[in-house]
Amino acid sequence: MTTRDGCHYARADSFQLVPFVCSTPLSVQIFHQKAPLLGQAIRFGEADHPGPSNKNTCLLNVVVANPTSVANKQETFEKLIQQENVQILCLAETSATKDVQKTCQRSLIPLQLKSFWSQPVPPQRTCLNEENSIRGRAGGCAIISATGMRYCRNPMPPDWQSTTRALHTVANFGNSHFQIVTIYSLPQSHPDAKDFLNTLLQMVLKQVLMVPLPYVICGDFNMELHDLPVWSGFAQRGCQDLIQIHQNKYGAPMPPTCVGATRPDNAILSQQLVPLVGVIRVLDDTWFATHAPVLFSLQLPKPDVYRCKLNMPSTWVELGLEKDHLRRAYQELGHQLP
Repeated sequence: MTTRDGCHYARADSFQLVPFVCSTPLSVQIFHQKAPLLGQAIRFGEADHPGPSNKNTCLLNVVVANPTSVANKQETFEKLIQQENVQILCLAETSATKDVQKTCQRSLIPLQLKSFWSQPVPPQRTCLNEENSIRGRAGGCAIISATGMRYCRNPMPPDWQSTTRALHTVANFGNSHFQIVTIYSLPQSHPDAKDFLNTLLQMVLKQVLMVPLPYVICGDFNMELHDLPVWSGFAQRGCQDLIQIHQNKYGAPMPPTCVGATRPDNAILSQQLVPLVGVIRVLDDTWFATHAPVLFSLQLPKPDVYRCKLNMPSTWVELGLEKDHLRRAYQELGHQLP
């Protein structure tokens, strides 16, 4: 509203008028210096003073990380989840043997966290006492979840059933259900790394299209995706990766995630989920040895509570009808009936 002094005000609540910050003549600016509400302006939509939150959505934070090994890192995972308010933590390159998977899974139960694992990797070596080493060979994927989740029931193709480099789950958060696939590809120094990743993504794309749900395909791809032949299939379906979404959202390239040079840690989101992406942040590189975790949020629809109400018709008793009212009405209007 505009008052007699020529200043523009917005109603912040029912008891206070708060001025908008706007371009005004110098004379008005001088008047504002005497105003009692100077410095109490509200600028909607800014990072430090955001506007009202959308009460119809709920925030889901997802982190993609490469820990190189999950052995003896349960405290790190717990601290990361609590500090960043993470609901889903996707891990590529767990190097987790069968024993390590069981140990890690048990340690997460008191924290009310569920864990899901790919096939275990073989141990790195056998010790002198003939026991397997805790550290497994490079590979393995896992998802630690604070929300509802289950393994996808569709089996992997026969050639991929023993792979340690892919994990397919279905997550539910409120009323929203979507697929999450975590993968770990071959290092780029491997001569067949590009062909392997292309074949792996072809298989994963076929798997997620078998389920009529949106999907997130994330992990350590060990290279950027846009030069792969399979990327055209994703692009035709309206998919985007975090690098592309970050560029469109912030107008700047996504920061490196590996030793400050490359961006192998990434996620592909289906067309339905792209508009729901909120924040994308590359976290501090001190969480793990060489890879900085990547956090992105999804603003999912909040479940609504519905009240079912049926309006019952009014009873004729309340109308005070006499016995002969219907007879007289029929006599008066009966000639108009067909």
